[in-house]
Amino acid sequence: MKVTVEKIDDINLIISGTIDDKKTEEKFARLKEQAANEAKDTSEVISDETIRQKAESEILTEFIESGLKEADIDVDDILGQPRFIKDEKR
Repeated sequence: MKVTVEKIDDINLIISGTIDDKKTEEKFARLKEQAANEAKDTSEVISDETIRQKAESEILTEFIESGLKEADIDVDDILGQPRFIKDEKR
């Protein structure tokens, strides 16, 4: 995962970067295995699409946390929610 931070002013910054498809696929595989193990106990089957969305959500959270760490900002100091300007999938 590559993360860069650009400080716009005292309260705004831009976090940008890239996430390798390999990281997404690894996260998906781990979550799918976990869901399969849980399904043995509960008989609940979760679709691959739901698992992929969860994997992407977790990776996005990690991406934001990495950017905040890079910017030396504590998550408790953030006002409001992050806004996404561009999100591309290849």
